[in-house]
Formats: sequence, structure tokens, C-alpha cells
Amino acid sequence: MKALKKLKSKGHEAGQRLAVFLAVYTPLMAMADEWDQKAVQVAKNIRLGMFAIGGSLALLSLLWVGIGWMIARANGDHSKTFMDYVNQVIVIAAVGAALILGAWAWAYFGGGTVA
Repeated sequence: MKALKKLKSKGHEAGQRLAVFLAVYTPLMAMADEWDQKAVQVAKNIRLGMFAIGGSLALLSLLWVGIGWMIARANGDHSKTFMDYVNQVIVIAAVGAALILGAWAWAYFGGGTVA
């Protein structure tokens, strides 16, 4: 008798879970269009922020190395050379290429556009 009650209880619990699942994931009840557009907008803002921060950091690091190179040339110690500057440009280009590739993959696989 206890086993039958336990089985009925599990069946009732599964029915409740199914009802909750359908209520939550039905687009009409969950208003999927509204939160979906908000999520897309947040993703676009994050992507734009990544570009802005990455570009700013690249410019600042390039300026830092360039200023260090100019100071080393003015002091005559040549602790920084033109090759240090070129190496920094190569690193920035590699990081920029990775950022662009990542943004392209996000747009391609995420279904958005690069904006």
C-alpha cells in the first residue's frame, strides 16, 4: 500500500514539474521576445565595450613603449630600441587579430552582427 502511495506521489510530482516547465518555457507566458532582445542588446554592449577597452589599452601600451624609447634615446643609454617598439606593435597586432576573430566567431555562431 505504501509503495502505491509513493508511486502516485512521484507521478503527481512529475506532473507538477511538467506543468511548471511548460509555464516557464512557453514563449507567450515567459514573454520571450522581450527578454531576448534585452539579452541581445547587453551582448552587443559587452562586445562594444571589449573593443573600446582593448583599443584604448593597445594605444596606451604603444604610447608607453614609444615614450620609453624616446627617453632612452635622449638619455643616450639605449635601454629601449626600435625593435622593442616593433615587438610591441606585433603583440598589439596579434591581440587585435584575436579580438577581431573572436568578435567574428561571436557574430557568426551567435547569430548577431558585428556592430
